[in-house]
This record gives sequence, structure tokens and C-alpha cells, in this order.
Amino acid sequence: MYSLKLDYPLSGLVAHCVALCEVECCGLDAFDFSFVHMASFLMKCSYEGRARRLDVDSIEQQLETLNVNYGRRGASSKGVEIGEMNRRFSGVLLTQWVEDMQNELARAVRFLEQEGLLTD
Repeated sequence: MYSLKLDYPLSGLVAHCVALCEVECCGLDAFDFSFVHMASFLMKCSYEGRARRLDVDSIEQQLETLNVNYGRRGASSKGVEIGEMNRRFSGVLLTQWVEDMQNELARAVRFLEQEGLLTD
């Protein structure tokens, strides 16, 4: 199993979503990857109080790359360990997590667009 360190901005999003416990204690259960936390992170990382499409696109690309490389149909579908999350993912579980993240990210983008808080 491959050990992976996430790059920014996905690493920042993951760190921002630690809300329920300590990662070292609870692993994946320590996170709240809801669209509210994602929207908050996206607004915070621009330093302007508005989210940038560039950051959204980067996160989407990072998630897709994770899935292509380590997901259930990935080049290394045996899975991956992500240290920032204290979690080992099988290929199937990684694909499920990526899909959940993509869905919540899409909800965050819709919310930000509706509120006029997403810039190109």
C-alpha cells in the first residue's frame, strides 16, 4: 500500500474539515466534509472573503487524480494511506470518499454562486 501526502489546496481543505475529534484518535471519523465546511475553507483561502474558481478547480483536479491513481479502477487500485487523515483506503473506499467529496464540493460551489461569493 502506498503512503501519500496531500498537496495544497486539498490538504488545506482536509485540515479545515477536522471538526468532530482529533485525527490521531478517530481517523476519518474526525472529519466533517460537509459543503458548509468546504465553502468556509474556499472563502478563507482567498484572503478576500470570496472563493476563487481556481481553488475549486485545483481541488477537483486533485480529487480526480487520487481516484485515477488509487481508486477502484486506478493504476494502483490496492489503495493508499493518507497520513493527514490517519486512514488507509482500499481502492473501493477511496473512490467512494472521492465521490462524496466531489458531491459536497459541488454543493459548496452552488451555495457560493447563489450567494455571489465565487469569483473567476
